[in-house]
Amino acid sequence: MPPRPDFSTDLSLTRRHLVLGAGALGLTAMGGPALARKIARPKRFLLGADISWLPQMEAAGATFFENGVQKDALAIFRDFGFNAIKLRLFVNPENGYSRGRSGTDGPWGGLEQSIAFAKRIKSAGFVYSATLHYSDTWADPQHQVKPAAWANLPFPRLVDAVHDYTAHTFQAMKRAGVAPELAILGNETTFGMLCVRNCGLPGSTRSGENASRKSWSNCKPVSSNIGKSTSLVVPG
Repeated sequence: MPPRPDFSTDLSLTRRHLVLGAGALGLTAMGGPALARKIARPKRFLLGADISWLPQMEAAGATFFENGVQKDALAIFRDFGFNAIKLRLFVNPENGYSRGRSGTDGPWGGLEQSIAFAKRIKSAGFVYSATLHYSDTWADPQHQVKPAAWANLPFPRLVDAVHDYTAHTFQAMKRAGVAPELAILGNETTFGMLCVRNCGLPGSTRSGENASRKSWSNCKPVSSNIGKSTSLVVPG
């Protein structure tokens, strides 16, 4: 099992590592012979990728190759120097991202399915990072829609809902032995999150952002190895 990086040191990535990492990711997705030599992983850095889609592709019959040899996709990422994997989680993906389709461990992007994949990630020796989208589907600067179950909640109850969901998610991961080393609250929250109106546009409501901050401040860490890295860009 490859050694985990030392979190006491700088975890930033250089431009060279980003370029090399992108090249390795492209080779993995193609599934053909490797076109570049394997990358020596620098111990001080995290080189990672969001491959939440992998179990879904495997369920559809996808296979992956390195130098013409079929291998587990995680092994290929490791061979090319990756040492971290990020998974995205949706609140109730059966109402959005995974509507009408799911895997053996539940809807794609749901908690149960993510825990099952996280066990595989941890077993392979990767650092595990979890991104909570606080939506039933993909959240990005133009789409920060509240989960259907929270759509009409007044602000105090929205704060409670975000808090309870966050706590339940990390507690479930801890019980399953897959507490993430990195936790990212919200995804691409340039113009706010959990929007009520004008979602994704400058000047849209920022109540969701406040709910996330308040809920996290009241949510005690469930594991000493969960680091908080909130994905938030505040407009100037």
